Amino acid sequence: SKAVSIAFKITALVLLLGILGISIGVLIVDLNIRDDVEATVPPPSTLPTILPPTTATVPPAEDPNKNVPPGPVIQSTDKRFAKFQSISDLYEKWMNVSIDPCNDFYHYVCGKGQKNNEDSPFTISSIKDNQVAKQMWNADYWKNAPLPVKQAKWVHDKCSTDSTYTVADQQAKIKEMLTSFIAYTDLNVPFLTPDVATAKDKTKISKLMGYARGQYGAFNFLTAFVSVDFKDPDNAPYLYYIDQPLPIFVPGTYSDAKYPIVKKSLVQDVADVFTQTVLLINGKAPDAAKISKMADDVVEFDKVISTTMQQDATIRRQVERNYNPHTLADLNTKADQFDWVAFLQSAMTRLGNDPKAQAAGETKVIVMEEDITFKLLNDLIKKTDAATIVNYIYYNTIEKINAYVPPPPVIPKPATRATEEYRAVFNPDRKTLTGMLRKPDAPDTRMLETTCAALMETLLPWAATRMYVDTDIPDKKARATLKQNIAEIANWIFFGFRSQLDQLNWMDPESKQGAFDKLNNIQLNVAFPDWVTDDKKLTDFYAGIGITENDNFMNQWIKLTDYRLYKEVEPIVTDPARDRTDFSSFIGVTNAWYQPQMNSITFPEGILQEPFYDPNYPIATIFGGLGAISGHELTHGFD
Repeated sequence: SKAVSIAFKITALVLLLGILGISIGVLIVDLNIRDDVEATVPPPSTLPTILPPTTATVPPAEDPNKNVPPGPVIQSTDKRFAKFQSISDLYEKWMNVSIDPCNDFYHYVCGKGQKNNEDSPFTISSIKDNQVAKQMWNADYWKNAPLPVKQAKWVHDKCSTDSTYTVADQQAKIKEMLTSFIAYTDLNVPFLTPDVATAKDKTKISKLMGYARGQYGAFNFLTAFVSVDFKDPDNAPYLYYIDQPLPIFVPGTYSDAKYPIVKKSLVQDVADVFTQTVLLINGKAPDAAKISKMADDVVEFDKVISTTMQQDATIRRQVERNYNPHTLADLNTKADQFDWVAFLQSAMTRLGNDPKAQAAGETKVIVMEEDITFKLLNDLIKKTDAATIVNYIYYNTIEKINAYVPPPPVIPKPATRATEEYRAVFNPDRKTLTGMLRKPDAPDTRMLETTCAALMETLLPWAATRMYVDTDIPDKKARATLKQNIAEIANWIFFGFRSQLDQLNWMDPESKQGAFDKLNNIQLNVAFPDWVTDDKKLTDFYAGIGITENDNFMNQWIKLTDYRLYKEVEPIVTDPARDRTDFSSFIGVTNAWYQPQMNSITFPEGILQEPFYDPNYPIATIFGGLGAISGHELTHGFD
């Protein structure tokens, strides 16, 4: 019968995960037996109320094909029966129970699903997320929603349909931005006027780099961003971090096997950008041979940066080595090819004349890769001609300006550039210092490859989050119940982890107490930030963005980008309190993350659903799904 079949499947999972439950139980019983630091936090007083006891009957005879003994059977009259059935069906699709799990556990659990290319739990959940997102953008409720939700809807709708501006309008705006950038310093632009000498003026070059970063989001040599001082996050002000360079192309592009094959395409890509810019600014084509030579120099220069100045990711996870405070005066001595005050001052131009946004010799920054910044990069700048350095800055900045001003959505999308797969992208994970946070990169709209919905979810994440919550869980009581249930599950996992810590005999009492303190201080963020459901708080957060329904998509996008770039540096002058409840991104995603500078774990709403979680699932399934994810994120704080 179906009931018997379901019982066998559920019993299989219970036994597979039972080791975890037994281990935690034994550890809890054994707490405080050792002479180690004593546990101070008691376990939850009762089993989670969302997990009622199973109604059982006399177990059936053992099925030899399941490799597991029989267990209790849920009755079809039980309200949880349908959910037991659905998760059982998923296991049936994936498990190859003809295999002995003691010899090949992986294929016992996953063999059939892997062979038949079944959707994984992550895919199943992501499909559901996309369904909710589609509903929220097509709903009518936004007409009475707070202003940020309306603004998101206005941009979303025009993203694919706006025909009120032309390519000529777009090119005129790009030319205006490029002209403004060129005028910021009186440095010669080599690819525009190749017959004019380019001075190697470190102050002007540093100003150009800083202005490109602050005004357009372009990284040149120094990857600079603002973040909380993670050594003293609750008291110290926000400051700039200086990280390793971001190359144009990823290191693998320059391998001995690949580079000879792709170099021509790389050089042509840079030459095309220079040529198009010369045509836009000067109105006539440049000397092709000179442009090609300068493009070749830029690529060779990038090769050195990409292959010698990218620290190993495992080494970068050693957080202590990434925290190296310096004053700008100190940097002017140790990396003397840059004018650090000029660089940082130019990077803060969006903050205006605010006293807190004035760089000086005593201004403190954190250098994350000292060897690269003080030695390799400094030496490279010293021995490279000024024309190549300035052309490199201009190439990166022109690419950002082109992305700043989108083409009319109604024109055909241009073909994907041949070099697109080789491009390096700034990963916001760097801001977490250990690369643990997973969240989407800032989108590039040159070809509008990303859907309009995804663009809004990235650039107006809290307005989109409000829409997602309203669509997915309209009932306020259901929202509160979900948050409570998930917190209960996570806290059981936290307690199990604590019991394991308590048993470690290689850890001295002081270190163990530090681990306990960190565990006790973890901030758990579940489903969505509460403030986004408050109309006034949401409206206040997006105050000043200035988007109107009558704006064309180009102007809407420019306002969004201006807003994003300003918000990146705003903490320098506002110095907000560290918000450990920050979810950091749109919540309609199948994911979870740990933020080390916040000591927080976030479970966005998009993963709090089948097949990871349902309140009517068997307890083993809940701990094997969402519980395993809780443990995975928790260990990031201790790995």
